[in-house]
Amino acid sequence: MTRILPVLMFLMLLALPATAQETAPVSKIPKKPQVGVDPSKTLEELSSVKPTEKFTSKKTDNLTVSMLFHKLTGQDPDFVKWAKTSKTYQNVSGPQQTVVLNEMTNRLKTKFSLMGINEPIHVEQYVTLKQYNPKSEGIFIEEFTPNTFYTYHFDNEYFAVIPSDLMDYQYLKIGSKKMAELKPHLTGKNQLFMRLSLVPIKGDAETKVRLSNGHQNWLLAAKVMDIELWSPKDKRLLWRSNEDFYSRKNQLLNLYQ
Repeated sequence: MTRILPVLMFLMLLALPATAQETAPVSKIPKKPQVGVDPSKTLEELSSVKPTEKFTSKKTDNLTVSMLFHKLTGQDPDFVKWAKTSKTYQNVSGPQQTVVLNEMTNRLKTKFSLMGINEPIHVEQYVTLKQYNPKSEGIFIEEFTPNTFYTYHFDNEYFAVIPSDLMDYQYLKIGSKKMAELKPHLTGKNQLFMRLSLVPIKGDAETKVRLSNGHQNWLLAAKVMDIELWSPKDKRLLWRSNEDFYSRKNQLLNLYQ
């Protein structure tokens, strides 16, 4: 009987009105704001609405390009030498240098081992749009020329990333309606901010070539994967060359959400 009493007391407590029970502590976690839903749209239409993309830099650094070159040409980097060129290593002294050197070397080895040979190279820069043709609905990118390449410098070596198919994208097909949307975002120099995504395809480790950057360069050929145009004013995505690819990708992702 004595064992049953605590259970009966607990059940009686639950039966009391809420005011008679101990007041629960107020949660400090802010409530999630309710998002308004447009009742005029179907569920299919709502699921296809894309949120506005805000710019976050993905610019590829010099170390990554150097690693990609080594990967594509089948070379093993001198990780210890690379680690010693880092500011992290150079800013310490004494016994601590050995610890830092080992840490930096292991990080570089891990990054290199996990890197795929088709890791994209992202170039970010302002580009000038010119000579829009409303009849053919297209515009030229002034910075895309047959001699365009992108320079990277690491460990006293220069690497020239050369998009072999860049001229296929010199003239962008942009409809008149979309062009009208882009115009308010143009700078005084008729420029937008571009992210050019390239896929490396081949490296030449046999011979360096002197290019217009004034240096002897290791050559790294690449192909265009995507071009994005961003607003310099409100930092949102305005246009993407590979929109169909991303739409299909998002549709596939939605199937698993």
